[in-house]
Amino acid sequence: MRGISDLFAITIFIGVSLIIGILFAMLLYSDYAIRMEVLELNKMISSERLNTVIRLIDVREGNFTLLTRRLDGKNTIAFFLYDGSNYINCSKVVSSIIGGELISWRVHSLREINILDSSTGLYEFPIYARSRNYPDRGEVVVCVLQLSGNTILNIELLKPLVRGYVNVSLSAENGYWKLYGTLKFKLLDEALISVCGDTVRLPQGIIIEVKVNTVNGFINLSSNYINGLDVDAEAIYVNNYLIWSKCRISLFETSASILYISLTSEIQLTETGEARILYDSVEHVFKGKGYLRITGWTLRENDHLAISLGNATINALGIAYAIYAGTSGTLQLVMFTVTYISNKPFLVDVYTYSVTP
Repeated sequence: MRGISDLFAITIFIGVSLIIGILFAMLLYSDYAIRMEVLELNKMISSERLNTVIRLIDVREGNFTLLTRRLDGKNTIAFFLYDGSNYINCSKVVSSIIGGELISWRVHSLREINILDSSTGLYEFPIYARSRNYPDRGEVVVCVLQLSGNTILNIELLKPLVRGYVNVSLSAENGYWKLYGTLKFKLLDEALISVCGDTVRLPQGIIIEVKVNTVNGFINLSSNYINGLDVDAEAIYVNNYLIWSKCRISLFETSASILYISLTSEIQLTETGEARILYDSVEHVFKGKGYLRITGWTLRENDHLAISLGNATINALGIAYAIYAGTSGTLQLVMFTVTYISNKPFLVDVYTYSVTP
């Protein structure tokens, strides 16, 4: 009986050892297969990165012009976009393409976008987004651009509603705004001016140039009269000499000849914000997050210009040169290129372009 027991124990030991050996071999093979899969994925993604060329060749008023091409004979580039505030629908902001076309687009959750890093391995896009201060929730639209050699891609983050001097009426609430630019005028009478907290009496004939940069206050002008001016200024010149900088200037009911004026107003609406803008009998209403830029506010003979910036509202009436609308005033464009492997999107590269408004 003892011999049978020993034989049974040996059989069990050999069986367990065999099972452990098989499991260990399977584990080694699995680890090897995973490493080979990661190496193959990394090779494919690196090839995409090395063979994709994207260059910024021009940018103006929120319009980014990019040169794109492939070096490996392939003819597509897949990408999604970020404007400094939100991920944006690439199919809606691509204004024109020379030498190619958008052939498709797909919506993905951010969690579906995969990232392969040689040091940290495979992980989801939200982890990467948090480390770069990008939004880590929501969806993105991935567009597929078909190329024909060198392809020129125009992306408009600010769409021009109108260009050319028009009469403009603007009102907005719940947002952030600012007014900046230059106002230059000649006093036709002696005037009292409050500047940097002091009251100054200036004689007739003095020329004052104000570099406006304010988030609250007002400007109310006629051709030869300043009904009211109360703004923050970067600099104030008297007869072409810099006298004051970074302070508030105020004057009221003053006879003055407007020599030059060019102002820009920017409005960034919040989620509860609303803006109405009317020009040449055309009205636009914007609700929720959005951005407006009105450039070239000016004054012509026998005309009137009034701009008022409060804590909760902004109102303006006068002549302006152009109106632009978009989602953000940051003028930042981030292009994320992706490639599909086994029908799964993988991040390839990131291109960031920023300009100062």
